[in-house]
Amino acid sequence: MENEPIAEELTETPAPLVTPRGFLILISLLVVLLGSSASHLYDLNNAQLTLIAAHLGTLAIAFAAFVFVYGSRRRRLEKEAGPLLEELNRDWNRLFTAWDHDAIIVIGFFLLQMSIRSFLEDLDALSGNGNATILNWQMTLPLLAAATILICIGLWDFDLLQMRRNGAILGLTYTPWNKLKTCRWSTHEQNVLLIGWGTIYKVPVSSRDRPKVDQVLSTVLAERQSAPKA
Repeated sequence: MENEPIAEELTETPAPLVTPRGFLILISLLVVLLGSSASHLYDLNNAQLTLIAAHLGTLAIAFAAFVFVYGSRRRRLEKEAGPLLEELNRDWNRLFTAWDHDAIIVIGFFLLQMSIRSFLEDLDALSGNGNATILNWQMTLPLLAAATILICIGLWDFDLLQMRRNGAILGLTYTPWNKLKTCRWSTHEQNVLLIGWGTIYKVPVSSRDRPKVDQVLSTVLAERQSAPKA
């Protein structure tokens, strides 16, 4: 009986918590916030400077909290899923068009627009003689934090598929191989892997990487067939 091909485990180096895309998201949010207040950046009083610092600090804390939670969960899933066999889709293309991701981004930018509008109203109020007694910052800061987290969730690297010894990780979702409902090549599109555990995701694979994926699938299939049935 011929031996089944065994997928080789890849040498894995810990991925940085913040990817170039993550830095781009942070810088973009900072530019939007500072750009919106550009017309107020001259002759600022202490109250206005404090308000700007509070909003920038909130944005940075929300971003850091997201990165920490994302990184911690990702590390835990990778440990549970076992050694890395293959990793797909390192480019900017999304694996799939998911309305939920798009909705999260839209909601995030809507909250960001609301928080910036309230932020500018507070800047204007503080530029006078201090007569304003009601400011929006108590509402604006939570809105800004929520907007930052939602935008990060929608735009972060959740489209990275890792095929590991014990299962597959897509974004922050880990599914053991025996729980996958679909894991096969598309019969309609060349070099497109269909994989899913409810929703079916279409994963484009380069011709260069297809033999490696075939080896992983053969190894997984052989292990599933040889596993004792409950």
